[in-house]
Amino acid sequence: MPLHTIHELMSLQLMACALGIISQPFQRIPVTNVKTVEPDLSLADVYYTAARKRIGLLDTASLEYLQTTFLSGVYEMYTLRPLVAWHSFHAACSSMQLYFKSRDPQLESSETRNLEQRLHWSCFKSER
Repeated sequence: MPLHTIHELMSLQLMACALGIISQPFQRIPVTNVKTVEPDLSLADVYYTAARKRIGLLDTASLEYLQTTFLSGVYEMYTLRPLVAWHSFHAACSSMQLYFKSRDPQLESSETRNLEQRLHWSCFKSER
């Protein structure tokens, strides 16, 4: 497996691990029964930091870069850092333009096109 592919997979996996640690399923709980389970933010930050280090090794015109950068913004929103999150969303939107200019639309599968569309609109809405 080429080295760049390993970094792409690692960055997405690490970011998914960080988000998995800090996120919790939504549950409707009466205000009187509030029991907060604190996620292990220090462990989530370790995964997040490792993923951010690998983002720099990715091609900025790749889907993996766009996904990882977008998920970085999601992580920042979970940790209540909206300005840092906006920078990640903005970077993903800017790189999305470069990605669309550099790809060959005739070589894309319908599955890839669907992913591109979902990612484009998620980035666009999040940045706004």
